[in-house]
Amino acid sequence: SLQLYRDSSGIVRSAVSYPPSSGDNIELHSSPEHQKKQQSLERHVHALSKEQQAHLEKAVAYCFFATGMPLHLIELPAFQYLLSQLNAAFNIPTRYKISSKYMENVYEEVENDVYQKLEKDGQVVFAVDSWTNSCGE
Repeated sequence: SLQLYRDSSGIVRSAVSYPPSSGDNIELHSSPEHQKKQQSLERHVHALSKEQQAHLEKAVAYCFFATGMPLHLIELPAFQYLLSQLNAAFNIPTRYKISSKYMENVYEEVENDVYQKLEKDGQVVFAVDSWTNSCGE
């Protein structure tokens, strides 16, 4: 469900609860045909192998590290709902697992990639994109 509220500075914010419930104007199918199809699909959701689970965890970790998103987002119900919809068999890692198990590995991989590119090309070009916020800063 969607809720709107004003924060302490007067800005209108929204909050969404996930997964959507039956009262959220989402069409729910409950026909016998649909239930049979759903049961059939549920039987085809197989557990991930350890390698597949680790690969997906690393992909999630890389997404966080590459974008600078805060790790606490992994614990938000909306984010967990998104991941569960992408792969129902995926066991969503905690932020502690992401930071302790994958941070160093991903850092080393990116660092090695940068060094390899520097050795190959021998040149570096930096581009800076700046902007002014709404306060003119």
